[in-house]
Amino acid sequence: LEKLTVLKIRHNSIVTLQDGAFWGLHSLHSLKLDHNSIRVVSRGWTYGLTALQELHLGNNEVHTIIEDSWNGCKHLLHLDMSNNKLKEILTGTFKGLGVLEVLRLDGNMISSISEGAFNSTPSLKVLELNRNHISWIIEDSSGIFGGLSKLTQLGLASNKITSINRNAFSGLINLVELDLTGNFIKTIEENPFNGMPISSLAVNTSGLVCDCSIAWMNRWIEKTKVFVGHLSCAYPASIAGKLVRDVPEDQFLCSENESAKPVITNGPKSVIVADGSQLNLSCSAWSTDNSSLEFRWRKNNGDIPNPYKASVNNNTAYLIFDKVSTHHAGVYQCIVSNHFGTDYSSKASLTVLVLPVIVKRPSNTTVRAGSTVRLECSAGGEPPPQVGWQKDGGTEFPAAHERRMHVMPTDDVFYIVNAKPADSGLYSCIARNSAGTVTANATLTVLEAPVLTRKMEDVRASEGRPVVLECIGSGWPRPRLRWWKNGAKLEAGPRHHFASNDQLLIIIDVQAIDEGVYTCEMYNTLGVDKASAQLYLDRPYTPTAEDMTGVIIISVVCCAVGTSAIWVIIIYQTRKRLRPTTGETPSRRKIVAHLDTKSEHSALSKDSGTGDSTKRSSEVIRIETVLTTEYQIECCEGEANEPLLKTDRCSAACCTAFRPVNESRKCHTRLHRPSSLPAGHSNSYTADQTSKEPLKRPSHSASFSTLFSTQCAY
Repeated sequence: LEKLTVLKIRHNSIVTLQDGAFWGLHSLHSLKLDHNSIRVVSRGWTYGLTALQELHLGNNEVHTIIEDSWNGCKHLLHLDMSNNKLKEILTGTFKGLGVLEVLRLDGNMISSISEGAFNSTPSLKVLELNRNHISWIIEDSSGIFGGLSKLTQLGLASNKITSINRNAFSGLINLVELDLTGNFIKTIEENPFNGMPISSLAVNTSGLVCDCSIAWMNRWIEKTKVFVGHLSCAYPASIAGKLVRDVPEDQFLCSENESAKPVITNGPKSVIVADGSQLNLSCSAWSTDNSSLEFRWRKNNGDIPNPYKASVNNNTAYLIFDKVSTHHAGVYQCIVSNHFGTDYSSKASLTVLVLPVIVKRPSNTTVRAGSTVRLECSAGGEPPPQVGWQKDGGTEFPAAHERRMHVMPTDDVFYIVNAKPADSGLYSCIARNSAGTVTANATLTVLEAPVLTRKMEDVRASEGRPVVLECIGSGWPRPRLRWWKNGAKLEAGPRHHFASNDQLLIIIDVQAIDEGVYTCEMYNTLGVDKASAQLYLDRPYTPTAEDMTGVIIISVVCCAVGTSAIWVIIIYQTRKRLRPTTGETPSRRKIVAHLDTKSEHSALSKDSGTGDSTKRSSEVIRIETVLTTEYQIECCEGEANEPLLKTDRCSAACCTAFRPVNESRKCHTRLHRPSSLPAGHSNSYTADQTSKEPLKRPSHSASFSTLFSTQCAY
């Protein structure tokens, strides 16, 4: 049967089409299943019908078409589902039939068509909806045919249409034939056929209200030359029974306070109520016709066959709800009709608020640290509540800051990965909507073995001062602590105190006995952790004999070095001061005086015991060391300077005597001595030119040599 192109299974008793019932018929173009008892068009039975172009399901009992049922026959061009039991066309009823050109739905019970229901069939050219229960679709809606821009033929004959809304056929820009026969049309709003290339308008009615709202009809017919069927007036009485085309335009009159057609003055209003409340929806209308008004209520574009409670009083209808529940929620509309027409109220929404109800409650949870926590919570209500979480009454989650928390928007589960003791606490699932808020609580406990978070460090303390030893850690259940000193358990006492849950050991008035190793032991039901630290005591320093000896030696050495340095500075400064200036006359002689320490008559010599010792004493050596600076005796011009203490003297021509003051020769004596010479000895030396004796030393036994120079002036 792989090459089979046409299959007819008519007039049988087929009720159900199984999945894959026609699998293998890849060449099948036409399938006729009319006059059976098929009730549901399901997804699976069209599998394999990839070449199918024509399908007949007329004269069955189909009442439901499941969405996506046509996915197996995407090349279908002609679909006949006439004479079935379909009541509504939803947005997904014909989904997948993108190339469908002919759709026949005659003889069903269709009264409702969802807006956009034909958006899935943009290629449709012929649509037959004759002999259904269509009324408000044409009377009070717009956009029903918006997706049928290629439609050329539309059949709406023998329905329940009483009026035509001006936007009823919006989107049918290529419509050529329109069949409205068999409908008792009473009113046609102005220009509902504008923008359509209609060449045939089939309509027959004798109940038109020929007021000013129908005046446009004759002008349109004359302009388009469209053949229009039988249209006669029923109101006003002056032109009743006349064809519309025979009534002059000036006789189509309107009065502000006169209308045979019902006019709604007060329609139902949108309202939000809580579940269980009492509610009344009202609708008021008027008409100048003596006939009574008929009120009907619609919900979600469908009639309410058995309203809960309805009443009419003085042209006002009431829809009564003694106790509102969620199934009452929807969109309501009031329809008022009489012999001359129908009026539709605006649509009003009834929203029933239901307090949130926790459907899945979170439970108390205990986990070990590092585990993954799963808290589940869901809630119902109307409108559907939003579910959120709190921890300990706030929105601060340690797990959220550390990116360990996960909440799935479409899931009811709250996750915490790598749980820590800080995550422990009271978690609240909060469900909130406009009706109110409900909360469900659960306790999370994260168990952790004790862990010392801070290392214990050795401590040094002074005797008599306080000291604090720290043992800081974490764990859950909260760990307990024990302190040990040198292996012995430590108890609180007059000088030993515990603070901060025993994490601090405070020792007051530290003594030598307190030195040792202190151990902190932290434990709970999951484990033990411990650490130790040494306490050292700083004692006052007491110098020993060896320390004193060392200090004395260092002091003596420092004094000796310092004294030597001072003497070196003195000697240097003395030499520097007595050094000749750069501007002296070269003719002046320089006489250097030296101390003769080898004289056996020297007062500074030391006798060895025989009286003739020529060895110099240490005192003489010290004096010579100090007095190393040269001193000058300046003589007259032309005479040579000779060393002091020699027999040579200045010539007589220069000086006659060597005295402190020589008036005859205008000579004077300059005496030079070191700064260390005692005061009072500056004039102790004399010199005589005529004396042949050597210069004598002063009688004072000072520990130094005196040098001097004499200068003659003419």
